[in-house]
Amino acid sequence: MTMKKFFFIGCLFLSLSLFQSHAQGIKLTNALIIGQFDKQEDRFAIEVNVTDLFTSLGIKAIPSINILKQGADPLILASDTMLNALKLKGIDTYVLIYVKGYDRKFKGSNSELSFEEGLKQTSIYNLFKDDITSITFEFSVFKGGKRVYANVFKVGNISNRDDVIKRFRKKAHKFITTNFASK
Repeated sequence: MTMKKFFFIGCLFLSLSLFQSHAQGIKLTNALIIGQFDKQEDRFAIEVNVTDLFTSLGIKAIPSINILKQGADPLILASDTMLNALKLKGIDTYVLIYVKGYDRKFKGSNSELSFEEGLKQTSIYNLFKDDITSITFEFSVFKGGKRVYANVFKVGNISNRDDVIKRFRKKAHKFITTNFASK
C-alpha cells in the first residue's frame, strides 16, 4: 500500500469517528444556559424553558439571567473571575442558544470557536416575526473555553410568539434528551 493510500484511509477513519461523535451528541452533567436574544423577554422564555428541561433530565443547570444583571454585557461570563465563581458552583459547561434563521434548512456550525467569540456573536433574528412558518435554533456547547458541540433543530407550524415558545419546549425536550442527557 502506498503512503498516499495509507494517509487517505487514516484521514477517512478519523473523519468518520469525528462525525460519529458529533452525531451522537455530548452528555452533560451541568450547564449555564445562555440565550442570545435582543429582547429580554425572549431570552428569559428560552433560558427558563431550557433550564427546566435540563433539570428534569438530571442535568444541573442555571440560566444566565440568574448570573447577569439585565442589560449587562454577556462577555462578563468569559472573565476569569466569573468562570472561577461558576466553577465553584459546579458549572463548567456553557450552552449558547440562538436563532439560526427562518423558513430554510440550516446545519449546525462545525468551526472552532472560543467561548468568548461565541458570546460576541449575536443573533440577528428575533424569536418571532410576521410571515414566517418555521424557525431554526442552534445549541452550541462550550467546555474548557472551546466549542465542543453544535447542533440545530427546527420548530415549524408557528403563527405567533406563544406558538414558538410552546413548540420550542415540545421539540427541545426530545432534542435535549437525544443530544445531552446521560443514558
